[in-house]
Amino acid sequence: MLVQFSAENFRSIKNEVTLSLLSAAKNKHLDNSFSVVIEGKKTVDLLPSAAIYGPNASGKSNLFKALRSMQFIILKSADLLGQLPYQPFLLSKESLSTPTRFEVTLIIDETKYQYGFVHNQSKILAEWLYAGGKTLFTREINADNNGYAYQDRNLKGAKSTWKDSTRPDALFLSVAVRLNSSQLTPIYEWFQKKLHILNSADLSFTTDNYSTTDKKHYLLDFLAAADLDIEDVLAQSKDIEDPSLAPAGLSDLIAAINSRSNIKFKHYDIKFKHATDYNDGVDFDLQDESDGTQRMYNLAGPWLKSLEDGHVVFFDELNNSLHPFLVKFLVNKFNRASSNPKHGQLIFSTHETSLLDQKFMGRDQVWFCEKDNSRSTKLTSLIEYKHRSDILSIEKAYLSGRYNAVPFIDDEL
Repeated sequence: MLVQFSAENFRSIKNEVTLSLLSAAKNKHLDNSFSVVIEGKKTVDLLPSAAIYGPNASGKSNLFKALRSMQFIILKSADLLGQLPYQPFLLSKESLSTPTRFEVTLIIDETKYQYGFVHNQSKILAEWLYAGGKTLFTREINADNNGYAYQDRNLKGAKSTWKDSTRPDALFLSVAVRLNSSQLTPIYEWFQKKLHILNSADLSFTTDNYSTTDKKHYLLDFLAAADLDIEDVLAQSKDIEDPSLAPAGLSDLIAAINSRSNIKFKHYDIKFKHATDYNDGVDFDLQDESDGTQRMYNLAGPWLKSLEDGHVVFFDELNNSLHPFLVKFLVNKFNRASSNPKHGQLIFSTHETSLLDQKFMGRDQVWFCEKDNSRSTKLTSLIEYKHRSDILSIEKAYLSGRYNAVPFIDDEL
């Protein structure tokens, strides 16, 4: 489970910003939190969801991209990358030569982990991992910029081999896991298997995991609960024999691969069955459905999987093409303990202000993103603003500019 994520000097983020999923506000109207045991004794209250609001170009998407960049470096740096994906804040001369810093705090199997690293375009400059209150390892580049100093007294295994195998542009964590470090595997696998960062959902995920399996009834229940009037989903897999029939942008790639290998590409012919008053139903092609229905189908797979297994989902612009009631439906799947027994977490950006109601979202679940005077992204929790007990719905307060993070439009221009 995610406790918090921090990023510094990445795209529009100049100074450190931190998103926290710690439950911090008592709300008499709802109980949107769950307790997690650490080391078999202490409990921590975490949030199942968090919403990020802000005007266009405020940096909401860059927060998601920062975590995606961290995930990419962790999963890929053991391979030869050539150059690290360094994207500093460009509006300050100082930032152009300042490294990027990422850090996460996680709870995995009752153990609290704090992991992070600092990098520029060519090297990892520092890296650290603390687990259960102990230092598993720290790694810092030497003052002469040649070689690294390690502290790893509590780390077990072939440490010398792992260090010798770690290039300057690779993470020690990634290399050690590749070389069978069991102590470091939980962090790596959290990024690999339990973290999903989306700005659109992959059609094939829902189809592969639900439409064509014995779990299809979960998908149909999900679509029925969203009131989409869908009786059944019919998915037929077809090999792509003719590359010209492939999705846009993939025909040349598929043709090239087909000419060199026996790999077969497939696509799904998906139809939705709708009830009629004169027969057993009529089938509609997926592309004949509304944008909102297509989006709900695409979202269904990641949503169901995350709730089923307790994963963490980051979703940018959740409200796109969806009715406000459907957005509430999706968020409520995570907020309600009955539909989220494995404590999955959802972090999403949105412009849907109807969620700003303390009967639905706690004040600690709401974050505001905006640019400061240096044109850098800053992130502020609603709980940092003075609370007025007479304001139950915070939607009007937000739209009136009480919390900033809204566009200031000049009607005279």
